Amino acid sequence: MDVTAPPRSDPFDEFLATERLRSLRQMAMLRLAGALGVSVLSLGFTTATPRFIGPPTRLMAPYAVFAAVAWVLRRRWSYATWIDGLALPLVDVPFVFALFLGSMQRLHAAGELQRADAIKLPFAAFVFFALFVLFAALSLVRWQVIVTALAALAFQSTLVFLEQPGERYLLLQGAVSLAIATALGLYSCERTLRLMRGFADEQLRKERLSRYFSPQIAAHLDRTGGDLGSGESCEVTMMFIDLRGFTELADGMESRAVVRLLNDFHSRMVDCLFTFGGTLDKYLGDGLMAYFGAPLAQPDHAERAVRCALAMQAALGGMNGERTGPPLAMGIGIHTGWVVIGDIGAPQRREFTAIGDSVNVAARIEQLTKTYGVPVLVSADTRLRISSPEFEFEARDPVSVKGKREPLQTYTPRLVAA
Repeated sequence: MDVTAPPRSDPFDEFLATERLRSLRQMAMLRLAGALGVSVLSLGFTTATPRFIGPPTRLMAPYAVFAAVAWVLRRRWSYATWIDGLALPLVDVPFVFALFLGSMQRLHAAGELQRADAIKLPFAAFVFFALFVLFAALSLVRWQVIVTALAALAFQSTLVFLEQPGERYLLLQGAVSLAIATALGLYSCERTLRLMRGFADEQLRKERLSRYFSPQIAAHLDRTGGDLGSGESCEVTMMFIDLRGFTELADGMESRAVVRLLNDFHSRMVDCLFTFGGTLDKYLGDGLMAYFGAPLAQPDHAERAVRCALAMQAALGGMNGERTGPPLAMGIGIHTGWVVIGDIGAPQRREFTAIGDSVNVAARIEQLTKTYGVPVLVSADTRLRISSPEFEFEARDPVSVKGKREPLQTYTPRLVAA
């Protein structure tokens, strides 16, 4: 069974959306902290203010408002991640460009631009641009990293051409720093996505194991990494369960009451099934299909199935005692034989299921419970594999069924009182 195959609703998408939201909230917080920090420096509230810091209010105020609004919106609403991705190349990168360009122009105008400043200022801008590329990786969207890197390259090249056209090595220095930041950002995206996919697949694997198998079998398959997706032929004991007259009963009930009743019924039956180590194949509306003896071999799978069927009838009796209205009745058909078990279906939707003639025989035996008016019927093949003295089997008249040359012999099992 390929328990890592994605179902119609992939939990990876949920994990990814949650992680992106958390990362983008961190990005909004860092943007706000940076805007407040630059605002403090620009107002001269600290004696450590570098000479090249000090953007005018007409530049700083709108950016600070944008950072505050973005932070508030991200904390309260989960809007599209691409908005934050475009904010970096369209707002943050241009703001840093304007900040450093304005600082260099003011120093030029004041005649204070020294050789050291001509090198330090572009280099400091390169560091900011590279950080924005790394911040874009928090979105876990590759194109946002690439778009931010291209915007940063364009603005930092413009900064060098406008203020230091003769310093061509600065262009190479800036391009190399952005290339490194882009590579790190893309690597971070890929690694995080890969780790999240692995985690989602593991969660999905455990979810599917718990859906199909009893806790003991699921734990064993989880430890051993069992993979049954390619299919296998094995001998199992099939079981079909069907509620009697449920369609007529449901016609007089509200839809919600019908769903609650079926959920309660299925829950009790599956509890019994897993208690005896059975495997749930599928729900069949007001019934279900199950088997014993796979995916782990169970030498006593026939006896397990019969014990489970009798326990299910007892559980249904308890359910009837707790509810009002007409009592529910069900028929259970059991047959032992060879089947093929595997993950079967289209790539978009697969089911771990059993196929083969033994499945059809078990289904027909379940229908015979109506004919004989008994709650449980087992085939002769199942009867022959049970040697425990705790059971008695009452033979029923052989009956011809579709697809079988010989009449089908069935038995009604019961536990012998101690």
